[in-house]
Amino acid sequence: MDRTSPDEHMETAEAHRSTHAHFQKAEEFHHYKELYLHKVHPSLTKENELRKTLEDPSLAGEKKQVELDLDRLERIHSSINNEVQSIESSLNWTNISSLINELKSFEDALQKTEKIVEQAKEDSLKAKIEEVESENEIFREDIKEDDGEDEENASFIEFTSGKEKVGKSKRRSRKRKR
Repeated sequence: MDRTSPDEHMETAEAHRSTHAHFQKAEEFHHYKELYLHKVHPSLTKENELRKTLEDPSLAGEKKQVELDLDRLERIHSSINNEVQSIESSLNWTNISSLINELKSFEDALQKTEKIVEQAKEDSLKAKIEEVESENEIFREDIKEDDGEDEENASFIEFTSGKEKVGKSKRRSRKRKR
């Protein structure tokens, strides 16, 4: 007959915190937390910023260029979330190998997509600059043509400007009528 109460078999929280198993689990959690804070979260944030950049209406064409890359990022992002959820729900802080693999794939895909977006932004900027320069050139040509017309019509302008209205201004005549 066992005369010990169930409470005597239960380990207290204080007693557990002082065990080697607790210290080991706490250290494993610390490593996982560092991985998440320094690798996972920044990568996911970077992807979010990239997506916000592509929401700019002036980059609508560029977004179409990277649509497949964005889909791939979204799939890997989902896998990362699943891995994080699995690790955190099981409290198995050492089960990070598949998370690390997914994270590596995600970072590679993110880097490729960022390069494509940067190149597309540069191309878009160059196209806008060329468009503005072209418009400026057309404007300059129009001004030159207008200057040429002015020289050709100079005698007409002089002739018509010599026939200015003669007489009193309307203001004077209005004042006198009152």
